[in-house]
Amino acid sequence: MRAKSDAEFEALKQGYVAGIPGPGPVDAAAAAGMLEVLARLGGQDLVGGATTMPAGVFVDAGS
Repeated sequence: MRAKSDAEFEALKQGYVAGIPGPGPVDAAAAAGMLEVLARLGGQDLVGGATTMPAGVFVDAGS
């Protein structure tokens, strides 16, 4: 991370860990919306040919 101090490294690490989603089901609709935004803003360089969430990306453990 090229932190300039141990304190900066710890702060960066804590921020990263805080962003890890907790256990539970994925909000597939929110993920699909995020992909659509990324495709619109970044285009093919960012998401390749995907503009919508492909079927089967997320497994519903309850099914």
